[in-house]
Amino acid sequence: MDFEMSMMNAARNIFPDSSIKGCFFHLGQCIWRKIQESALVLRRYKDEPDFCLNIKTLMALAFLPPSDVIVGFETLVTSPFFADNIEELQYITDYFEDNWIGRNGHNNIRRNARFPIHMWNLMQTVMDGQARTNNAVEGWHNSFSKSLGSSHPNIWVFLKAIQKEQNLNEYRLSQANAGANTPQKRVYRDLTLRIENLVRRYQPGTNILNFLVGIAFNLNI
Repeated sequence: MDFEMSMMNAARNIFPDSSIKGCFFHLGQCIWRKIQESALVLRRYKDEPDFCLNIKTLMALAFLPPSDVIVGFETLVTSPFFADNIEELQYITDYFEDNWIGRNGHNNIRRNARFPIHMWNLMQTVMDGQARTNNAVEGWHNSFSKSLGSSHPNIWVFLKAIQKEQNLNEYRLSQANAGANTPQKRVYRDLTLRIENLVRRYQPGTNILNFLVGIAFNLNI
């Protein structure tokens, strides 16, 4: 699900027993929009590979065990890279802390984040082999909209498109029942495998900074 509070609140009201999970792609888009707020940060992100990699470690926090995310964030913001670039990146780390971690308050107790860690954490998602984004759903909506030929088709055009989609899905289901594999581009398959290997190798005592950098190598914003 997109990180839009109105949408999430509506989902909770309609499906009170459901578990709300945010889309990793849209987490990246939230960070990307913050990057674009500073011309200097944007330029360095595009031109300096090391600068780009280290910013993406914020996204990589999603792959830590939930109990290690706060420690991971604190490790990042006190690391040499963020310490050396604090003047340029303070607004990004502040934004991330307020919205995704929870700001440190009195007695070193963190306030509630706008989006709790369990909502965007992907550790168990990766372990279970589930999708990290809702891009497939958005892709289907885009494809179906194009098949209609207009934004406001009449009822007959709409019904015909629904029937065509149903026939296609029944064919795909029969293929799956017959043992056919769903094709996946090798680049995405290899990427998924690398991330899964890193997540599965993570154990108590693992160097968190090295882990986050390793994950960040496999991420794009």
